[in-house]
Amino acid sequence: MAADIRVVLWLTLRSEEFHTFVNRTEDALRSLFRSIDHDKNGKLDKTELRDAFARAGLAIPKARLDDFFSRVDSNNDGAISFDEWRWVTVCLERWLS
Repeated sequence: MAADIRVVLWLTLRSEEFHTFVNRTEDALRSLFRSIDHDKNGKLDKTELRDAFARAGLAIPKARLDDFFSRVDSNNDGAISFDEWRWVTVCLERWLS
């Protein structure tokens, strides 16, 4: 019985730590998204994305930016929402390989 309680406590603590990590990561992603969203409409357009890459010192050819944008803009509305942004930033390594 005592071992069962220890396992539950361990899992609970780990779960709380995981939720803290996820919340902090989400906050960081939202902050980055907002810093790129210059017109503050809650969506990123190609110009905002190109400018963000340029500020990061990355010169992205138009064809590559168009390809990146079309892959991330999953609903094809011409903009990248925060949900689309979150998905690509979390899954970027798998997506690029």
